[in-house]
Amino acid sequence: QRLQLVREHPSLTPGYVASFAAFERGMVEAMAARLSLDPDTDLYPSVVVAAALTVMRVTVKHWQANAGDTSLTELLDVTFDQLADGLAAPPSP
Repeated sequence: QRLQLVREHPSLTPGYVASFAAFERGMVEAMAARLSLDPDTDLYPSVVVAAALTVMRVTVKHWQANAGDTSLTELLDVTFDQLADGLAAPPSP
């Protein structure tokens, strides 16, 4: 709903982007702390967080576009499993 609101009112974009950036930074810092890494010099936490947030964004967009035919939880399980498997190509049909 927030994203729809931002799309309908572009003047909200800077605030939305800033709040999302702060959220992402917090996630990076939390992961870095858990792994005893420096979030400013070690790229790993940033890459993992960026990948996870992208998986979430793409999955939610797909779920919305398909009228929730499958539960969002099930789709997130599938897409995060694909990420965990190294994004191996799906089997040929």
